[in-house]
Amino acid sequence: MQVLKLSRTSVPPVWGPRRGAVAVELALVLPLLLTLLLGVWDLGRLIDAVQILNNATREGGRCASTGQVSVTEIQQAVLNAMSQAGLVTTGVTVTVTNLTNAANSDPMVADQLDQFEITTTLPSNNVRWIAMNNLLGSNTLTATCRWNSMKDIPLTVPTSIPIN
Repeated sequence: MQVLKLSRTSVPPVWGPRRGAVAVELALVLPLLLTLLLGVWDLGRLIDAVQILNNATREGGRCASTGQVSVTEIQQAVLNAMSQAGLVTTGVTVTVTNLTNAANSDPMVADQLDQFEITTTLPSNNVRWIAMNNLLGSNTLTATCRWNSMKDIPLTVPTSIPIN
């Protein structure tokens, strides 16, 4: 039986000429990695802001459906929900529209089952951490919610006892 013996002297050392290659590769790739990381971070913040905006708009729709609050109170409820969730409310617009009867946009005097649309618009600069205006198609984030008025129909009860 024959045994092969390998000698270490036959393999040339590899470590000598590659001494700064890792630092150069990191310097070339690091800007790309940081750009991707910050872009994903900013996109995640925008998605979070859209969720908060949708929830705040639904809160306004829920208030409108009761028929017990005015348009300004609905707008304030939306702004309060947004600020409690940590969004800046500067430049936010909240519109309340009666889709069933456009002449009557106040939920307090609306008829039962009137359909209301609450639209909230937020400037995207309020939630961006990085100025990436060219990557997003719009400079505003918008949420829309539709609810029916559940205002009670007035019920009159006679005060006398019916006699047959």
